[in-house]
Amino acid sequence: MTIIVRYLTLSYNFVTVEEFFLGFLNVDDTFGKSLFDITLEELKSLGLEIDDMRGQGYNNGANMNVKHQGVKKKFLDINPRAFYTPYCFHSPNLTLCDMDNKSLKSLCQTRWESRIESVKAIKLQLVDVWEALLQVREKQNDVAIVSETTLLTEKELFDFKFLVSTVIWYEVLNHMNIVSKNLQSKDRSLDNAITEINTLIRYFKDYRETGFSKAIVEAKEIAIEMGIDQIFPQKPLIERQKRFDESLTNEIVSFTLDENFRANYFLFIVDQTISSLGTRFD
Repeated sequence: MTIIVRYLTLSYNFVTVEEFFLGFLNVDDTFGKSLFDITLEELKSLGLEIDDMRGQGYNNGANMNVKHQGVKKKFLDINPRAFYTPYCFHSPNLTLCDMDNKSLKSLCQTRWESRIESVKAIKLQLVDVWEALLQVREKQNDVAIVSETTLLTEKELFDFKFLVSTVIWYEVLNHMNIVSKNLQSKDRSLDNAITEINTLIRYFKDYRETGFSKAIVEAKEIAIEMGIDQIFPQKPLIERQKRFDESLTNEIVSFTLDENFRANYFLFIVDQTISSLGTRFD
């Protein structure tokens, strides 16, 4: 764990903000209590009075910011004047983690920018990747590799559902990445940062209404170029019971494959994004 202190130096009529990196601290776990105990012990060993603390700032992760057990709360219990400021520029990362935890669980939880780069590489080179896999399948002598590429090209990967998913994720990750980089620029002022976040939230609210149809159109263009069926894999219609407030009868509501994908995948991702952005930047 890295520990940094910032303080004011008073000299005649001048006030200078000083900031020092104090070092790295060994931690056995990342729970809030453990991090707090280690930080408190280090500050005491340096002769720094907790009662003189006027601020604390962390990356806004749950172990630092959680209401009752986070480092923030434990310092405030000792010194209520230790004003907490979250490192909001890390919040786009946490927003993506909120989304990924329910849909892309295998991806890295820290180096989140690698996600946009990975999706970007596939999205912008889908046809090339497809053709490369086909060539491997046709020319490779290794039975295991041929079996793997056959599975990828015929069943598991390159179907219309995958194309639509790739288009959607690229759009979401790309916009998040742009704003994240802008927020970290050295000349970014607080009011501009707030404006940029609000603009991003408005974008996703608009994208919620129009993004799915646009993704379908773009995915169909890619599918035509790749010679893939421009429909979702054929499965039985999805059915659900109507809610009580929808009808007094127990009538069955049927979803087409397009409607099911929009409701349970596209809207799920976008709504999670909007909700998380609102919560984490509140």
